[in-house]
Amino acid sequence: MTLRAHREEDLDRIVEQCQDELAQRYVPLPSPYSLAMAQDFLNGYVRGGWDTRARTDFAVADDNDRYLGSVGLHSHNDDRYEVGFVFHPDARGRGLATIATHRLLEWAFDDLGAQVVLWRANASNEASTRIATKLGFELSTPLVGWFYRHGVYDDEAMGTLRRQRFVDNRDATKPSR
Repeated sequence: MTLRAHREEDLDRIVEQCQDELAQRYVPLPSPYSLAMAQDFLNGYVRGGWDTRARTDFAVADDNDRYLGSVGLHSHNDDRYEVGFVFHPDARGRGLATIATHRLLEWAFDDLGAQVVLWRANASNEASTRIATKLGFELSTPLVGWFYRHGVYDDEAMGTLRRQRFVDNRDATKPSR
């Protein structure tokens, strides 16, 4: 598995991922999600984020360079970041999001100098919460009604991971693959 730049060849799988029922339930995505939206994501959001360093998003690819999902960091300042991830339906349930996000966290703490990373998700997204817990995030009390998607206000789960906690537990939280 590799973290790499998003490519035009990823667009069809990004559309499939973003049209998926679980992605639509847990990620604030437009519905329906079109190829034009995926192109805007790639050319505007992803590339624009890298240009300004406000966001750094990576495609996650398998050994055949097939797009599996996306992981990214949003900068809140020079040493505070927010992590996010979304995966194609056929890449879920195999620990790949945990592996990719751990690699991203290593980069954030080791190379970017992050002191703390925030994770947020719809509170009913149990898979995302499991990943955050495995990676060592300390979960907070959910924010009642804070997660807004398609006219619905759901609770939002959140947690933080401090640099020292990550360093101290790096081997324990590193996925085995």
